[in-house]
Amino acid sequence: MSARAGLAAVGLAQAVLGLVSLLGAATHAHAMTDPLMVLGAGMAHATHETAAWNLALGVAFLLGALFTRHLAGLLPVLGAFIAVLAVLSGLDLVAGRVEPGRVVSHLVLVAGFLLGLAVVRSGPRPGTGPSPGARWWRPGGRGVVPDDGPTRPAPTPWERESDVA
Repeated sequence: MSARAGLAAVGLAQAVLGLVSLLGAATHAHAMTDPLMVLGAGMAHATHETAAWNLALGVAFLLGALFTRHLAGLLPVLGAFIAVLAVLSGLDLVAGRVEPGRVVSHLVLVAGFLLGLAVVRSGPRPGTGPSPGARWWRPGGRGVVPDDGPTRPAPTPWERESDVA
């Protein structure tokens, strides 16, 4: 299975985890009396935020499998999130505040991160495709250096006008 297909599968799994969590939080929110408030939000709201984040990551993995160019932007945020989550989950596990099965479900995120990294590393290198703001560059067209100016190699077909001006 290719890394992109694996990332799509992980994205689907992560989105399902987010949806299940969101639906579970919505059905149990009525029954909760929430004495614990942190910064004006109760546990029901914190559960909604967590479910929304998990769903959003699932969608990001799915879209990253399709549109790999922008996937690299997700990796630093996701890597930092995983590092913080690992420390907090370890502390909660030791203190008995979380069940081991819940911590194991975070491995889907780790798999998504690793597959995303594999997709980014196996894809084309920067500069081989169009970038935001890129325009087709016609030889002999706008931006050609005058004969008396310094010589410069011909721009690549996808070079931005601002890069050659």
